[in-house]
Amino acid sequence: MGVSIPHDVSLIGFDDFNLATFTDPQITVVSQPVSEIGRAAARVLFERLAGKDEAPQKIRFETKLIVRGSVSRRSGV
Repeated sequence: MGVSIPHDVSLIGFDDFNLATFTDPQITVVSQPVSEIGRAAARVLFERLAGKDEAPQKIRFETKLIVRGSVSRRSGV
């Protein structure tokens, strides 16, 4: 298509994945703490299986932007 990353368009993915660093350019991602999410999901599941009937919970996890070569760093924007 003649589009160049990151010169014409920036590319950002969600969730850091192994192949993100093996591409050229490396892909910028929003990383999330998958281990923490898994532990929280298991805890909620086990509580439900044990008969604990609570209102739905809102659990927030901190994310992190990992800037790699797939985004342009344009000045003045």
